[in-house]
Amino acid sequence: QFALPGDAHFPRAADVGALRRAVRGAVVTAGDALYNTTLLTWNQRTGPPRPFATVFVESEADVAAALAFAERHSVRVAVRSTGHHQDVRNTCDSCLVVDLRKMSAVHIDVRARRVRVQPGATWGEVHALLARASNFELAVCTGYDRGVGPAGWSLGGGHGMLTRSYGLGADNLVGATLVVPNGTVLHLNA
Repeated sequence: QFALPGDAHFPRAADVGALRRAVRGAVVTAGDALYNTTLLTWNQRTGPPRPFATVFVESEADVAAALAFAERHSVRVAVRSTGHHQDVRNTCDSCLVVDLRKMSAVHIDVRARRVRVQPGATWGEVHALLARASNFELAVCTGYDRGVGPAGWSLGGGHGMLTRSYGLGADNLVGATLVVPNGTVLHLNA
């Protein structure tokens, strides 16, 4: 059962202050000037939900701190990788949004033929960097839209233009870093 405003476990101002001190990224709440800009999502078919806070995480440690905070206060979490989601699952009323868009680094090892991508990067960014780094000799299995990111796309299986030749994107993953709800960071490999 998730806590709602007014419940005993729901975060108070002092709790939000502690979260702000625990993360490097910004924490935006309804009283902040930037709050309304955090409500905008790719899919505008429905009115924007009103989360109680959005944490713009900058590292795995920030993600871990945000998730541990949410678990401690029984707050529902919505994760936003790039903001491109058909069903607007990257936000919800009275939840804590963990926004990963500042975690958008892309590391390319042309010799090993590996690309390491943080969840806030988009496939458009990956393609552009890969083309420059490999002189157009390497490609990655990605989706059809340049604005989609690797996290949600991979979790959905990873369908794309190269699927028939090289398999689903999920078939091509060789590792992942996962932060579980209690804030523990797991490094997984195939």
